[in-house]
Amino acid sequence: MRDVRPGDVISPLGVLRLSVGALAEITLRLNASGPAALATRLRAMDAAAARHLLISLLRTPNAEAQVARLSDAELMAQLQGITRCIEEAFG
Repeated sequence: MRDVRPGDVISPLGVLRLSVGALAEITLRLNASGPAALATRLRAMDAAAARHLLISLLRTPNAEAQVARLSDAELMAQLQGITRCIEEAFG
């Protein structure tokens, strides 16, 4: 796969990457005012928040459309990859 970097996680949807840009996008999408608010929002994650998180991490041009097509069960199956992506970035 092209453009894969250390810390990236390959998911069935494509490459997940936590970059500074993705972190800023997550903060905006989850309407968090800062790091503490973002942490609180992530701890209380629901399906809508998980969708925003996946869209922000997915490095494909059609990420929003891909994620919109997922059922809640399919979305929840992606959480392991999302978690691994965040762990890789901060590990």
